Amino acid sequence: LSRALTTNRTLLELKLTRTRTSDRGAEALAKLLRENGTLKVFSLDSNQIGDRGFELLSRALEENRSVECFNLSRNLVSDRSVEPMLSLLRSSRTFERLDLSRNLFSTPSKDTFRQ
Repeated sequence: LSRALTTNRTLLELKLTRTRTSDRGAEALAKLLRENGTLKVFSLDSNQIGDRGFELLSRALEENRSVECFNLSRNLVSDRSVEPMLSLLRSSRTFERLDLSRNLFSTPSKDTFRQ
């Protein structure tokens, strides 16, 4: 799937909800994000992606210039991902929406996001 999507130039939206994607799957999807320039909406909600997977995806999204909406809600992302997330938000020129709700963030981390 990842190989086919890296060369696809027509797909605008990819929703991989409840696919049991883990950090290992996030690694393959990060490659897709670095190489695909047409994807606008990318959703991985309700999976098993943790901090390592988020780090890989966020680095790829820093290079990607097309994704506008990224949904990683209901995963296993924790406070360790706050800094990579802030870095991503600072560097992105295209993001309109980032959904990290219902992850494992503490109240202080949630307060950081609101600032």
